[in-house]
Amino acid sequence: MRRRNSRRAAGPISSRPTIPRSRCSRYLPQGLDAAKIEALIAAAIQETGAQSKKDMGKVIGALKKLPEAGQIDFGSVSKLVQAKLP
Repeated sequence: MRRRNSRRAAGPISSRPTIPRSRCSRYLPQGLDAAKIEALIAAAIQETGAQSKKDMGKVIGALKKLPEAGQIDFGSVSKLVQAKLP
């Protein structure tokens, strides 16, 4: 008979030791400020000629091609793009 998962963690997740956020944050990429993100979104909308929410994929695709794409949180950017497109 096979053992299913012999390396199960003991106890609930909340009782496991965690790494402090301050220690982790130095390894995470720094995000862009709100003004820079707004400018990138406006430029991408103008570049793609997006007219409605149906064109949102074009705008996100244009943003993903930018050198700053690694610093962009696309979850929040998609909400901003939706708000800007009628």
